[in-house]
Amino acid sequence: MSELANGHVGIGTSSPDSALQVSGYVQLDLTSGAPPSGDCDAAEGAGRMKFDDTFDTLYICSGASGGISK
Repeated sequence: MSELANGHVGIGTSSPDSALQVSGYVQLDLTSGAPPSGDCDAAEGAGRMKFDDTFDTLYICSGASGGISK
């Protein structure tokens, strides 16, 4: 893990180009069901993710508008 003077953090890389850059996979805990609506109904929730392994669905919160699922 590395942290640059500009605040960028790298995991598996010593020269991250973003606030957080991960070289390799990022793994989410396996859960069941969509996230509670309260987790995705405000701007600070934007970008939160949850994976439902029962239905192979990835949920991504998009802030005040709720979220998307794929």
